[in-house]
Amino acid sequence: MNNFSSSNQNVSVILSFTGTADSGFYVDVKVCENGTPIKQDRQRIPAVSELESKYQNWQRHYIAQGRVVARSRREIVLPNEEVGYSYVDSCREAARNLESYLDQHWFSGDKFKLLKEWIRGQTVLQTDNSVPVFFEFRTDSHEQDRLLRRLPWSCWDLFAELSNTEPVLGMAVGRPVSSTLRNIRVLLVLGSDEGGLDLAEDECLVSDLSNIGAQVNCLSCPEPEKLYLELNNNCYDIFFFAGHSLSEEAQGRSTILLQPKKPVPISVLNDSLKTASRNGLKLAIFNSCDGLGLADTLLSNTGIPSVIVFKEPVIDEAARKFLQCFLEEFSTGKPLFLSMREAKNRLKFLEVRQNNPLLNASWLPVVCQNLSQPEMVLEPTETSSVIPDREPALKLETRPKRKNKGLILGTKGLILGTVAVVLLALIAVGRNEKRSLLPPDPVPSVNPVSQPNNVVTEGDNVVSEGDKLILTSEKNDEKSKGIEAYANQQWDAAIAAFREALKIDTDDAETWIYLNNAIANKNEASNGAKVTRLAVAVPVLEKGEQQEKREYPEGIAKEVLRGVALRQAEFNCDINNLVNAIGDSNKELSCQGTQKQFIHFTIADDQGSNNKSMARKVAATLAEDDKNIVAVVGHFFSDDCTRAGRIYGNNNIVIVSPTCTSSELSNLNDYFFRTVPNDKVAARKLLDEVDFQNKQVSVVYEQDDEYSTSFKEALGKGISDQKYAHECKIENFNDKSQVKQCATEVKGKNTNFLLLIPSSKKRTVTLPILKHLDNKIIILGSDSIYGPEVTEDYGKEAAEFGLKLYVPWHKDHDSKTDFERNAEQLFNTGGFNWRTQSAYDATSAIVQGIEDLLISGNDITGEALKDRLSSRDFAADGVVGEGSVKFDNNGDRNLEGLEEKIGVIVQVEEYKYDPQEETKYRFVPIE
Repeated sequence: MNNFSSSNQNVSVILSFTGTADSGFYVDVKVCENGTPIKQDRQRIPAVSELESKYQNWQRHYIAQGRVVARSRREIVLPNEEVGYSYVDSCREAARNLESYLDQHWFSGDKFKLLKEWIRGQTVLQTDNSVPVFFEFRTDSHEQDRLLRRLPWSCWDLFAELSNTEPVLGMAVGRPVSSTLRNIRVLLVLGSDEGGLDLAEDECLVSDLSNIGAQVNCLSCPEPEKLYLELNNNCYDIFFFAGHSLSEEAQGRSTILLQPKKPVPISVLNDSLKTASRNGLKLAIFNSCDGLGLADTLLSNTGIPSVIVFKEPVIDEAARKFLQCFLEEFSTGKPLFLSMREAKNRLKFLEVRQNNPLLNASWLPVVCQNLSQPEMVLEPTETSSVIPDREPALKLETRPKRKNKGLILGTKGLILGTVAVVLLALIAVGRNEKRSLLPPDPVPSVNPVSQPNNVVTEGDNVVSEGDKLILTSEKNDEKSKGIEAYANQQWDAAIAAFREALKIDTDDAETWIYLNNAIANKNEASNGAKVTRLAVAVPVLEKGEQQEKREYPEGIAKEVLRGVALRQAEFNCDINNLVNAIGDSNKELSCQGTQKQFIHFTIADDQGSNNKSMARKVAATLAEDDKNIVAVVGHFFSDDCTRAGRIYGNNNIVIVSPTCTSSELSNLNDYFFRTVPNDKVAARKLLDEVDFQNKQVSVVYEQDDEYSTSFKEALGKGISDQKYAHECKIENFNDKSQVKQCATEVKGKNTNFLLLIPSSKKRTVTLPILKHLDNKIIILGSDSIYGPEVTEDYGKEAAEFGLKLYVPWHKDHDSKTDFERNAEQLFNTGGFNWRTQSAYDATSAIVQGIEDLLISGNDITGEALKDRLSSRDFAADGVVGEGSVKFDNNGDRNLEGLEEKIGVIVQVEEYKYDPQEETKYRFVPIE
């Protein structure tokens, strides 16, 4: 039990303003206990005829100083306004003028002193840990009410003298709900990061609520209808939105940006938010700009009792810092208003720092609440720990910075505009507008802050360029010697040891990469050769997570690493040169690179769905300055591409994924590319193969996996009425009886086609359903089903049911490409598939981009590489032919002319090389 709730007695103060600025206001003050007034008084306060002009002046200079501190803002962008002289100094002066005016005419005046002393004299306030002071404005002028809501009420010395109080905006009166939050479910919606917002850190901070027992569901750039259905169909306690927003209060409109260049009025979500409120949604937090209009809409129209917003445009760093501090306080069980007060206190250190101060940051966040609602308190579970303190993720001062194009502007002290202007401004900003991840300068901290936990540490042992073992199944004494020599920068010894290790196991892609890295480092040290540093991120699944009898529990990682290792070997050394040197230890290994350039790969284990925060940690680590990494091949899972891709984009690092297929990723950012077709393409290919017309189609999928839900939605659009006959969630497959129950339910729906779309990790959990079906049902599958488990364990059933799978590529058993011949020569195995092909193509794209930059004489940077890969004339040689790897405007693979080469439907057939041997099964393309 926390230390706060026991003495929280639901005491509140309500200040209701009526009147006008020109003639003066009446203030009715009430002290309430459990919503019932127990004391009340009334005062008339003086006129403040210059208040609007003073506020406008501060607002104008506040927005101007925000433009020049090189931070992104969380608003929907409108054009710039010219502002003269020293921005920070003029903003500071305007703030002092506004504070002085309020103090002189109100706070230090007799009437406000009487109000303050009357409030302080109520003994009931002294016995409550946390007391909200509600400001309610009913002046019969909406414009005047809006102005009064935006004032910095925390400057009133009442709040300095009563440390248990916090100013709150009272915007509605409604039915109170339970104030205790237990076993919470959180919906986190990440909107567009247009203009370069770092929303990955918001995601990380909110996801850490799982440390106190919360269930956190994240939607990234969702379609409005998808968000509507999520709110309608599921129960949540807290709703977070991070991204861009805009309030046009004069017109009664408020807008959020869920996807790039697509503003969505919050009103279209009203019905779903009402439903969510009835289902238990108690708190909404908008970590975005200019949110008073959002709060007004939600409190008035949806019944959500408490909303946290920023009053004005907010700089990205300040928004993240507020979220960090607030969650650190709230997660301990500290009441909502005290948590708010403490978070705002800590924002003040951003205001006073010497370099790039963020002036008046503490004025911006505010709680808007139903006047009848008791204060929220979060009760952590008994076994949970509080959210750890955090420092900013990275320090990247040396990376190229980009300028923001403009900030939202005010007229008459308010934020105004139209969606049409917003859209034009966003188009003007363009697809290439990103933000740099700048750290704040060192500032005093209210509480001691622990070491950052959002980057990889030595103990994680998941990042290596040759100095650590990542694939634990691929271990031998010579490889261990090579790793030790590499760690000591003894390049000749490392090369010799890795050569001996590859004699023992030529099918060890990790060792091939380490060997080529050592060769690159040696040439750099001895010959002054240029080395471009890259990375590959894969999930290394521990033994037991796939079937124990599998020869390669790390199979997914090995499949991808083979493609990378092969292309690196071709670039650095030439395949024949390497293979001959491995075969003969006495043969000199001399590698010249390409144009005297070498490529070097760091391998990172992002641990896939085992550890949802590791992809972010890996990305943050790879983005550190001392690694100088310009591009990454990876990640494997779509969820991880989303988490990591934002960090890469913010740090000017190209990511080319060979396997992330979710259609949502097409809008991730300019630095994301992929060589695998997206789920919409895969679904179209399957729909071309089968006829769903008037057929019953059922589906087995993972509700919490981005890839699985994306493929389900894409294929669902080709079904009659766009509705599946039956849906089974793989999350429910905890034992064999539940798998059998799903099969029974599917058959009971007279299913003609059953679609299997697990994530790759859940493949072995899903496949047993084949044992419980009959051959009247045709089985369809996505590329995640493709694997040796199908042919080795379920080959007979797969052949009988006519299993049809979509895969991006499949080798032809009758002919071989150069890629296949080189792969067999290097690895001495045929154990490669579409994942190897796509990883090879991803690496080939990066390598071609590097070669193009060398030829043109440009520096090899992430930004330059991104620009090259985005060029219309860019093309790289790939597995299926010359110039076959190119990208469209969204970073998706351009498949024009490749329709018969990329994207294949395969089935399972039985075969025997010898009539005497046991029947085997294999995948073959459908002709």
